[in-house]
Amino acid sequence: MARLILCFFAEDTGIFHGEGRFTATIEQMSARDSANTHEVISELFRAMNTRTADRAAAKIARWAEVFPYVNGGLFSGSTHVPRFRAPLQRL
Repeated sequence: MARLILCFFAEDTGIFHGEGRFTATIEQMSARDSANTHEVISELFRAMNTRTADRAAAKIARWAEVFPYVNGGLFSGSTHVPRFRAPLQRL
């Protein structure tokens, strides 16, 4: 949760160099039914834990490379993200 809060804060304050970049990336790269949203967020966290010079070797997705390396350990360790699902549709 702390990781997401930081990302939304960074998005709102322009740290991610682009208005709504974090949210837009998740929206653009996630499947319509949200089946892979956890994988998208996990890759963003992995990118933010990988120094720019090390990203090619780490095989960071190209769409995640625009996010800065965040020093301090917040994104270190497990990048496990809970699975999301689309809201139930009313009939």
